[in-house]
Amino acid sequence: MRESALHAVCTASTLYELPYRLVEPLAAGVEAFYPLLLAYVPAVLGCTHDQAALPIVERFLHHPRSEVRREASEAVKELRWHRESAQDKTAYDVVGYPGIMPGMELRGDKVVLRPVAGGDGAVLGRIVREPEVAAWWSPPDDFEGMLAVVFEGEVIGAIQFEEETDPEFRHAGIDVFLTARHHGKGLGTDAVRTLARWLVHEHGHHRLTIDPAAANTAAIRSYRKVGFKPVGVTRAYRRDHQTGTWQDGLLMDLLAEELA
Repeated sequence: MRESALHAVCTASTLYELPYRLVEPLAAGVEAFYPLLLAYVPAVLGCTHDQAALPIVERFLHHPRSEVRREASEAVKELRWHRESAQDKTAYDVVGYPGIMPGMELRGDKVVLRPVAGGDGAVLGRIVREPEVAAWWSPPDDFEGMLAVVFEGEVIGAIQFEEETDPEFRHAGIDVFLTARHHGKGLGTDAVRTLARWLVHEHGHHRLTIDPAAANTAAIRSYRKVGFKPVGVTRAYRRDHQTGTWQDGLLMDLLAEELA
């Protein structure tokens, strides 16, 4: 009877986020399950995304059977990821963008990253329209959700990130622009490295991406210094907002252990 119920719940858990209270009884008396069925228990508990299930699932991490330990490990990762996402959601509710907290400062070797403030819009609007910047960036509607890049007290550009939250494909992407006056000084490299470290160490990302225009050799050279590696050319990837022609892009990515 237990086995039939477990099979039914396992099937349902692949389709729905089941309430923890519904599946909690399955964790009682698990020793009575056949070993192959036992491996399903931590998987089902993990699918509830309920933090009350975490201590129960963690008990299975030391089970003598490898398949049970493997399922428990995956379930623990999923439960912890949802806990971190809930914390990020709190930050989203405060500022409007995940992970960006009021007053936060990310300090690099040369630059400081902080949330864009009300008075930054005019400065950033002028920067993004500089010919050297506009060649690669189209002016956004606003700069909300971005981090200002500050050098010696002056806002010299902005950097932003976006996160894929699906656990199966979880990663983050980065974009940055700086005023032409400060190109070639390593400040963009420092800004990207600073944000990358934060995304890896504070948000737990194992992989980051960045996608400059394939012709933007200066940006590509800068990103390589951080540890990004070319993945491949994305053909006719971006429409130039000035000429209307399609430009190729270069997808680059970085794994956490490659961060320089």
